[in-house]
Amino acid sequence: MNNPLGIMQGRLSPRSDGRYQSHPVLHWQNEFFVAKTLSLQLIEFILDSWSLEHNPLLSDAGIDAIKQVASRSEVGIKSICADVFMDYTFASENPNHDASQAVQLLKQCIYAASKLNIQDIVIPCVDRSSLPSESSQARFVEQLTPLCLLAQEQGVRLNIEADWSPEVFASVLDAIGRDKVWVNYDIGNSAALGFDPKAEFAAYGHNISDLHIKDRKRDDASVPLGTGDADFDFIMAWLQENHFSGHMIFQAARAEDYLDDLIQVRSQITWFKNKWNEVAHGRG
Repeated sequence: MNNPLGIMQGRLSPRSDGRYQSHPVLHWQNEFFVAKTLSLQLIEFILDSWSLEHNPLLSDAGIDAIKQVASRSEVGIKSICADVFMDYTFASENPNHDASQAVQLLKQCIYAASKLNIQDIVIPCVDRSSLPSESSQARFVEQLTPLCLLAQEQGVRLNIEADWSPEVFASVLDAIGRDKVWVNYDIGNSAALGFDPKAEFAAYGHNISDLHIKDRKRDDASVPLGTGDADFDFIMAWLQENHFSGHMIFQAARAEDYLDDLIQVRSQITWFKNKWNEVAHGRG
Protein backbone atom coordinates (compact mmCIF):
# COMPACT_ATOMS: atom_id res chain seq x y z
CA MET A 1 0.00 0.00 0.00
CA ASN A 2 1.54 3.27 -1.16
CA ASN A 3 -1.29 5.61 -0.17
CA PRO A 4 -0.71 7.63 2.99
CA LEU A 5 -3.02 6.50 5.79
CA GLY A 6 -4.36 8.88 8.40
CA ILE A 7 -7.05 9.29 11.01
CA MET A 8 -9.69 11.87 11.76
CA GLN A 9 -8.73 14.26 14.52
CA GLY A 10 -10.31 13.46 17.87
CA ARG A 11 -10.26 9.70 17.33
CA LEU A 12 -7.11 9.31 19.43
CA SER A 13 -8.37 11.30 22.43
CA PRO A 14 -11.10 10.95 25.03
CA ARG A 15 -14.35 12.40 23.69
CA SER A 16 -14.81 16.14 24.19
CA ASP A 17 -18.01 16.62 26.19
CA GLY A 18 -19.26 13.30 24.81
CA ARG A 19 -19.06 14.42 21.17
CA TYR A 20 -18.57 11.63 18.64
CA GLN A 21 -16.40 13.83 16.41
CA SER A 22 -14.84 17.19 17.29
CA HIS A 23 -11.57 19.09 17.47
CA PRO A 24 -9.87 17.88 20.70
CA VAL A 25 -8.98 21.24 22.24
CA LEU A 26 -6.96 19.78 25.12
CA HIS A 27 -5.37 16.82 23.35
CA TRP A 28 -4.81 17.75 19.70
CA GLN A 29 -1.01 17.90 19.94
CA ASN A 30 -0.71 14.56 21.74
CA GLU A 31 -2.71 12.85 18.99
CA PHE A 32 0.15 13.28 16.54
CA PHE A 33 2.43 11.14 18.69
CA VAL A 34 -0.27 8.52 19.26
CA ALA A 35 -0.77 8.35 15.49
CA LYS A 36 2.95 7.77 15.09
CA THR A 37 2.80 4.71 17.37
CA LEU A 38 0.02 3.34 15.13
CA SER A 39 2.20 3.79 12.01
CA LEU A 40 -0.18 6.38 10.60
CA GLN A 41 1.26 9.13 8.42
CA LEU A 42 -1.51 11.73 8.65
CA ILE A 43 -4.13 13.39 10.82
CA GLU A 44 -7.14 15.04 9.21
CA PHE A 45 -7.69 18.26 11.16
CA ILE A 46 -11.21 19.26 12.20
CA LEU A 47 -12.61 22.78 12.08
CA ASP A 48 -15.94 22.81 13.91
CA SER A 49 -18.20 25.46 15.37
CA TRP A 50 -18.03 23.98 18.88
CA SER A 51 -14.33 24.80 19.31
CA LEU A 52 -13.97 27.52 16.71
CA GLU A 53 -12.39 30.15 18.95
CA HIS A 54 -9.79 27.64 20.22
CA ASN A 55 -8.82 26.09 16.89
CA PRO A 56 -5.12 26.62 16.07
CA LEU A 57 -5.89 26.75 12.34
CA LEU A 58 -7.28 30.27 12.73
CA SER A 59 -4.29 32.06 14.27
CA ASP A 60 -0.66 32.58 13.29
CA ALA A 61 0.51 31.25 16.65
CA GLY A 62 -1.67 28.19 16.22
CA ILE A 63 -0.35 27.54 12.72
CA ASP A 64 3.21 27.73 14.07
CA ALA A 65 2.26 25.23 16.81
CA ILE A 66 0.81 22.86 14.20
CA LYS A 67 4.00 23.05 12.14
CA GLN A 68 6.12 22.29 15.20
CA VAL A 69 4.15 19.27 16.38
CA ALA A 70 3.91 17.85 12.85
CA SER A 71 7.68 18.17 12.47
CA ARG A 72 8.44 16.64 15.87
CA SER A 73 6.04 13.71 15.44
CA GLU A 74 6.73 13.16 11.72
CA VAL A 75 2.94 12.92 11.23
CA GLY A 76 1.61 15.30 8.61
CA ILE A 77 -1.64 17.08 7.76
CA LYS A 78 -2.97 16.96 4.22
CA SER A 79 -6.66 17.61 4.82
CA ILE A 80 -9.17 19.55 6.92
CA CYS A 81 -12.64 18.25 7.73
CA ALA A 82 -14.54 21.55 7.87
CA ASP A 83 -17.56 20.45 9.93
CA VAL A 84 -18.06 24.12 10.79
CA PHE A 85 -19.92 24.44 7.48
CA MET A 86 -22.73 22.32 8.83
CA ASP A 87 -23.59 25.36 10.95
CA TYR A 88 -22.25 28.21 8.81
CA THR A 89 -23.66 27.04 5.51
CA PHE A 90 -23.22 28.28 1.95
CA ALA A 91 -26.81 27.57 0.95
CA SER A 92 -30.05 26.19 2.34
CA GLU A 93 -33.64 25.59 1.37
CA ASN A 94 -34.25 29.23 2.30
CA PRO A 95 -33.62 31.37 -0.81
CA ASN A 96 -32.79 34.35 1.44
CA HIS A 97 -30.04 32.48 3.31
CA ASP A 98 -27.00 34.66 4.14
CA ALA A 99 -23.77 32.88 3.25
CA SER A 100 -21.39 35.69 4.21
CA GLN A 101 -20.12 34.07 7.42
CA ALA A 102 -19.44 30.80 5.63
CA VAL A 103 -17.58 32.60 2.85
CA GLN A 104 -15.33 34.47 5.28
CA LEU A 105 -14.62 31.34 7.31
CA LEU A 106 -13.69 29.36 4.23
CA LYS A 107 -11.34 32.10 3.06
CA GLN A 108 -9.59 31.94 6.44
CA CYS A 109 -9.42 28.16 6.15
CA ILE A 110 -7.97 28.31 2.63
CA TYR A 111 -5.21 30.73 3.68
CA ALA A 112 -4.40 28.57 6.73
CA ALA A 113 -4.26 25.44 4.56
CA SER A 114 -1.93 27.18 2.14
CA LYS A 115 0.47 28.15 4.94
CA LEU A 116 0.51 24.54 6.18
CA ASN A 117 0.78 22.93 2.71
CA ILE A 118 -2.56 21.21 3.31
CA GLN A 119 -4.00 19.83 0.10
CA ASP A 120 -7.72 19.29 0.80
CA ILE A 121 -10.56 21.04 2.63
CA VAL A 122 -13.73 18.96 2.94
CA ILE A 123 -17.01 20.91 2.69
CA PRO A 124 -19.97 18.90 4.05
CA CYS A 125 -23.36 18.96 2.35
CA VAL A 126 -24.77 16.26 4.61
CA ASP A 127 -26.94 16.02 7.72
CA ARG A 128 -27.96 19.54 8.79
CA SER A 129 -26.16 21.11 5.81
CA SER A 130 -27.82 18.79 3.29
CA LEU A 131 -29.01 20.42 0.05
CA PRO A 132 -31.72 18.20 -1.44
CA SER A 133 -33.32 20.59 -3.95
CA GLU A 134 -32.06 21.85 -7.29
CA SER A 135 -32.52 25.46 -6.18
CA SER A 136 -30.39 25.02 -3.04
CA GLN A 137 -27.75 23.18 -5.06
CA ALA A 138 -27.69 26.04 -7.58
CA ARG A 139 -27.14 28.57 -4.78
CA PHE A 140 -24.36 26.39 -3.39
CA VAL A 141 -22.66 26.32 -6.81
CA GLU A 142 -22.95 30.10 -7.06
CA GLN A 143 -21.31 30.63 -3.65
CA LEU A 144 -18.63 27.95 -3.91
CA THR A 145 -17.34 28.53 -7.46
CA PRO A 146 -15.32 31.71 -6.73
CA LEU A 147 -13.97 30.10 -3.56
CA CYS A 148 -12.79 27.11 -5.60
CA LEU A 149 -10.84 29.55 -7.78
CA LEU A 150 -9.32 31.19 -4.69
CA ALA A 151 -8.36 27.78 -3.36
CA GLN A 152 -6.70 26.88 -6.65
CA GLU A 153 -4.65 30.07 -6.51
CA GLN A 154 -3.48 29.05 -3.03
CA GLY A 155 -2.65 25.46 -4.04
CA VAL A 156 -5.59 23.98 -2.13
CA ARG A 157 -8.42 21.69 -3.26
CA LEU A 158 -12.00 22.08 -2.07
CA ASN A 159 -13.67 18.68 -1.68
CA ILE A 160 -17.45 18.29 -1.48
CA GLU A 161 -18.94 15.62 0.78
CA ALA A 162 -22.62 15.19 -0.05
CA ASP A 163 -25.60 12.88 0.24
CA TRP A 164 -26.57 13.39 -3.42
CA SER A 165 -27.17 10.57 -5.85
CA PRO A 166 -24.30 9.94 -8.29
CA GLU A 167 -26.22 11.73 -11.05
CA VAL A 168 -26.89 14.85 -8.95
CA PHE A 169 -23.34 14.90 -7.61
CA ALA A 170 -21.98 14.74 -11.15
CA SER A 171 -24.19 17.64 -12.23
CA VAL A 172 -22.92 19.83 -9.36
CA LEU A 173 -19.31 19.03 -10.22
CA ASP A 174 -19.96 19.86 -13.86
CA ALA A 175 -21.63 23.15 -12.92
CA ILE A 176 -18.57 24.26 -10.91
CA GLY A 177 -16.05 22.70 -13.29
CA ARG A 178 -14.26 19.43 -12.62
CA ASP A 179 -10.90 21.15 -12.91
CA LYS A 180 -11.83 23.37 -9.96
CA VAL A 181 -13.52 21.14 -7.38
CA TRP A 182 -12.97 17.68 -5.90
CA VAL A 183 -14.84 14.97 -4.00
CA ASN A 184 -14.58 13.54 -0.53
CA TYR A 185 -15.82 9.95 -0.70
CA ASP A 186 -17.08 8.48 2.57
CA ILE A 187 -17.33 4.72 2.16
CA GLY A 188 -19.69 4.17 5.09
CA ASN A 189 -22.01 7.09 4.41
CA SER A 190 -22.57 5.95 0.83
CA ALA A 191 -23.37 2.44 2.08
CA ALA A 192 -25.86 3.85 4.61
CA LEU A 193 -27.56 5.82 1.83
CA GLY A 194 -27.87 2.67 -0.28
CA PHE A 195 -25.85 4.02 -3.21
CA ASP A 196 -24.22 1.66 -5.70
CA PRO A 197 -20.45 2.31 -5.58
CA LYS A 198 -20.15 1.21 -9.22
CA ALA A 199 -22.44 4.08 -10.23
CA GLU A 200 -20.69 6.49 -7.87
CA PHE A 201 -17.20 5.76 -9.13
CA ALA A 202 -18.37 5.86 -12.74
CA ALA A 203 -19.86 9.32 -12.11
CA TYR A 204 -16.98 10.93 -10.21
CA GLY A 205 -14.35 8.38 -9.15
CA HIS A 206 -11.53 10.27 -10.82
CA ASN A 207 -12.49 13.44 -8.93
CA ILE A 208 -12.00 11.86 -5.49
CA SER A 209 -9.11 13.43 -3.59
CA ASP A 210 -9.89 12.63 0.06
CA LEU A 211 -11.26 9.23 1.15
CA HIS A 212 -12.92 8.48 4.51
CA ILE A 213 -12.67 4.88 5.69
CA LYS A 214 -15.89 3.88 7.42
CA ASP A 215 -18.51 1.12 7.39
CA ARG A 216 -22.24 1.43 8.05
CA LYS A 217 -25.37 -0.61 7.73
CA ARG A 218 -28.09 0.67 5.41
CA ASP A 219 -29.93 3.56 7.12
CA ASP A 220 -27.96 2.99 10.32
CA ALA A 221 -24.93 4.13 12.30
CA SER A 222 -21.24 3.28 11.94
CA VAL A 223 -20.10 -0.26 12.69
CA PRO A 224 -16.63 -1.88 12.78
CA LEU A 225 -15.05 -2.24 9.37
CA GLY A 226 -16.23 -5.30 7.47
CA THR A 227 -19.46 -5.73 9.45
CA GLY A 228 -21.64 -3.25 7.55
CA ASP A 229 -22.95 -2.91 4.00
CA ALA A 230 -19.93 -1.18 2.41
CA ASP A 231 -18.58 -2.98 -0.67
CA PHE A 232 -14.90 -2.85 0.24
CA ASP A 233 -13.98 -5.44 -2.40
CA PHE A 234 -15.22 -3.31 -5.29
CA ILE A 235 -14.03 0.00 -3.84
CA MET A 236 -10.53 -1.22 -3.08
CA ALA A 237 -10.25 -2.93 -6.46
CA TRP A 238 -11.33 0.29 -8.23
CA LEU A 239 -8.86 2.39 -6.25
CA GLN A 240 -6.03 0.00 -7.00
CA GLU A 241 -6.85 -0.46 -10.69
CA ASN A 242 -7.17 3.29 -11.21
CA HIS A 243 -4.01 4.09 -9.26
CA PHE A 244 -5.71 6.27 -6.67
CA SER A 245 -2.97 8.41 -5.16
CA GLY A 246 -4.92 10.36 -2.55
CA HIS A 247 -4.84 9.96 1.19
CA MET A 248 -7.16 7.64 3.07
CA ILE A 249 -8.47 8.71 6.47
CA PHE A 250 -9.90 6.41 9.15
CA GLN A 251 -13.25 7.70 10.36
CA ALA A 252 -14.46 4.30 11.50
CA ALA A 253 -16.78 3.32 14.37
CA ARG A 254 -15.79 4.30 17.89
CA ALA A 255 -16.02 2.49 21.21
CA GLU A 256 -17.46 4.26 24.26
CA ASP A 257 -14.42 3.89 26.53
CA TYR A 258 -11.19 5.67 25.50
CA LEU A 259 -8.92 2.65 25.98
CA ASP A 260 -11.36 0.37 24.15
CA ASP A 261 -11.49 3.02 21.43
CA LEU A 262 -7.70 2.88 20.92
CA ILE A 263 -7.82 -0.93 20.77
CA GLN A 264 -10.57 -0.72 18.16
CA VAL A 265 -8.61 1.84 16.11
CA ARG A 266 -5.63 -0.51 16.00
CA SER A 267 -7.76 -3.52 15.02
CA GLN A 268 -9.53 -1.60 12.26
CA ILE A 269 -6.23 -0.38 10.81
CA THR A 270 -5.08 -4.01 10.72
CA TRP A 271 -8.36 -5.12 9.11
CA PHE A 272 -8.13 -2.47 6.41
CA LYS A 273 -4.50 -3.22 5.53
CA ASN A 274 -5.19 -6.96 5.39
CA LYS A 275 -8.26 -6.43 3.21
CA TRP A 276 -6.33 -4.12 0.90
CA ASN A 277 -3.66 -6.78 0.41
CA GLU A 278 -6.26 -9.51 -0.15
CA VAL A 279 -7.90 -7.47 -2.89
CA ALA A 280 -4.52 -6.63 -4.42
CA HIS A 281 -3.73 -10.33 -4.68
CA GLY A 282 -7.15 -11.32 -5.99
CA ARG A 283 -8.42 -12.94 -2.80
CA GLY A 284 -11.09 -10.37 -1.89
